[in-house]
Amino acid sequence: IVPDPVVSKERDKEKIVRARFDSESVDVQGGPALTLYYGFDTFISTKLEFSHAVSLLWSAINSVNKYIEDSAPWKEKDRGILSNILYTLAESLRLIAVYVYPFMPSAGDNIWKQLGINTGIEETIASSPGYREWAGYKLSGTRTSKGGALFPRIDLKKAKETRKSSEDRVNPSRSKENKVETSGDNLISISDFSKVRLKVGKVITAEKVEGSNKLIKLQVDTGETRQVVAGIGKTYSPNDLLGKKVAVVTNLQPAKLMGVESQGMLLAATDSEGALSILTVDRDVKEGAKIK
Repeated sequence: IVPDPVVSKERDKEKIVRARFDSESVDVQGGPALTLYYGFDTFISTKLEFSHAVSLLWSAINSVNKYIEDSAPWKEKDRGILSNILYTLAESLRLIAVYVYPFMPSAGDNIWKQLGINTGIEETIASSPGYREWAGYKLSGTRTSKGGALFPRIDLKKAKETRKSSEDRVNPSRSKENKVETSGDNLISISDFSKVRLKVGKVITAEKVEGSNKLIKLQVDTGETRQVVAGIGKTYSPNDLLGKKVAVVTNLQPAKLMGVESQGMLLAATDSEGALSILTVDRDVKEGAKIK
């Protein structure tokens, strides 16, 4: 259920998010020069620059993502501040649904329905003059519902198969010419494998990520100290990992897991029942040694 915002004085974090959507200027450091409220009117109604309108919308969405990371609601103990965070997120999503609807109607409609708003999005837009304003619709008290992913991940293997099938139908003769017998599936070349940088790393410190029963934050020496977050907490305790020599992927793009940055990945094996075992070396190999 979407809570009422109960904190009497807004924090700067909430003000910055609100500044992206509000019809009035909010004077805070980091606030945007052009809000969505006026930006859409400028780029769509006056200039017909739809790409600029979409860019402005995505900038607002990115600011909401940053707000989630900075506010870390999974850590917040103050119920008042937590209510404010949840309300701010829900209201941001409501307005994102409104602004994304002209470009992606199904996405906007799905967000609207998952927020638990009874009236349809088109009906609300037509009948509520303040629908584009912050708190222009009473969202507190609505019960959200769990739905499917708004933008499901693309299965690259299926996408490639679909593309190849389409190409074969368009040019069947070329398909026959290029057909080559191979054994096995998902084969890659040695050049593909060489793109993955694997090194031996020694676990220096290990601790559980607050709020998770699965994630463990590790400091690993791979010739240089790097932080790695691994989902191995149900199998290993932090003490189990200290001093272990492990296989680490060191050239992955950094990612944040529950607000904690990970700068690599441990290699592990799982059996058919899901039992997990991290990969280690069977001799005392120096930290930073390349695995190839």
